Amino acid sequence: MPPEPLLNIVHEDPDFVVVDKPGGMLSIPGKGPEKEDSVAFRVRTLYPDCIQNPTVHRLDMDTSGLMVVALNAASQRHLSIQFQERE
Repeated sequence: MPPEPLLNIVHEDPDFVVVDKPGGMLSIPGKGPEKEDSVAFRVRTLYPDCIQNPTVHRLDMDTSGLMVVALNAASQRHLSIQFQERE
């Protein structure tokens, strides 16, 4: 279980959440169990029905800021396309 607080959820929707990623946290898990703690891991902890790879985009480990994280495959696909096309 990741340490408290899990994440600051800025916006919650049935299909996605917007989280305030603190600096020093990975966006996605790294290699090895010691690097499992990440935004994606914590979102999956908070939303157990969430897809395995929910990130729509990433921020560097040292960068803080808002991240959009999908909760289902359809929203992950749709949001990823929007980011790719800069919409």
